[in-house]
Amino acid sequence: MHWWDSEIQKIATDSIHGATYLTYESIELVKKANKEELSQILPPLKAAQPYMASIYNFCRFIDKNRELFTPQLCDEWWRKFQEYDEEIIKKSANLLRDKRVLTHSHSSLVRKTLLQANPKEIICTESRPKCEGRELAYILQDSGVDVKLIIDAAVGLLIKKVDVIIFGADGLGEFGLVHKVGSYLMALAAKEARIPVVALVNPFKIWPKDFTLPPQPHKPADEIDGKIEAINLYFDVTPLNFINKIIS
Repeated sequence: MHWWDSEIQKIATDSIHGATYLTYESIELVKKANKEELSQILPPLKAAQPYMASIYNFCRFIDKNRELFTPQLCDEWWRKFQEYDEEIIKKSANLLRDKRVLTHSHSSLVRKTLLQANPKEIICTESRPKCEGRELAYILQDSGVDVKLIIDAAVGLLIKKVDVIIFGADGLGEFGLVHKVGSYLMALAAKEARIPVVALVNPFKIWPKDFTLPPQPHKPADEIDGKIEAINLYFDVTPLNFINKIIS
């Protein structure tokens, strides 16, 4: 066992936190390494959360700059990541002001944008099976925002009561937007109802053009039901033609 094995395993099995948090944890892990250890750390780290593009791109960046590697290089990449987020928040806030907004899952970038944008109303889905959308709703409510919580299956029923759907991103490729499972169905419903879908995508969450999405690992079935075989997948892919605007 190496010192990094348990830390990579912790990132790989984290089913609560989003891509931004786990990217930060990945950066902090790599900062503790020396140059000689990078060749053993980067491949399993890049594969730990294969549907989170920012981890992939961070590992790729460090690998390309291995000879120049220092902890400060990691910090510079993270600072740029945060700067991109701030730029997206500024671009997005006016778009959502005074709007009735529907969102899915718990994107930290979406959360910060909503808190700054002051929309008329926010509807959050529970985002099963881990219900991170419920956590987002609690945070927004505690901040004084008018927010309502719905079950995922109610999206089609309520879609015409909103002005816009806002998604974060775990990754973006030429194949589509990778986000919490259920996003694709929401986008389908939105297209039928003629409700615009907007995705907030940090440039560091965009995969290279030649990237191929690997098979998605299944998550523990007992998160859905412990008495019957269950298919538990966390992500889906929304084709780009179902997204009206990408803010990056």
